[in-house]
Amino acid sequence: MDEPQARRTRLQQVALLLGPALGILTPLLLEIPEHPRAPSMLGIVLWMAIWWLTECVPLAVTALIPLIAFLSMWVSNTATTLLMVTIGMAVLTRLDKALGAQQGTCQQFPNSFTIFHM
Repeated sequence: MDEPQARRTRLQQVALLLGPALGILTPLLLEIPEHPRAPSMLGIVLWMAIWWLTECVPLAVTALIPLIAFLSMWVSNTATTLLMVTIGMAVLTRLDKALGAQQGTCQQFPNSFTIFHM
């Protein structure tokens, strides 16, 4: 038995299997006609919550679960991507104004705006 696995508690070992099981079974067993994607999202949330609370894997690994689970949804949804760019622009604008008011002028954020405008 390797060292990282030997250090896991019994709860962490159970959570290591229970998280993915709930992530897969929830969309198969639960149906919400008004929101067809909701069971998949709930499954991923349950999986992440179990792994996060028990820390059976590093938190960075847990944080990557949505990226892996919903990768095709994010790549194919161009409207969402454009929406996120506008949200990012708004956040950077407010941050630039806040930092500019506190420190005079901020030289970092104009470069960020140039990257977003390209």
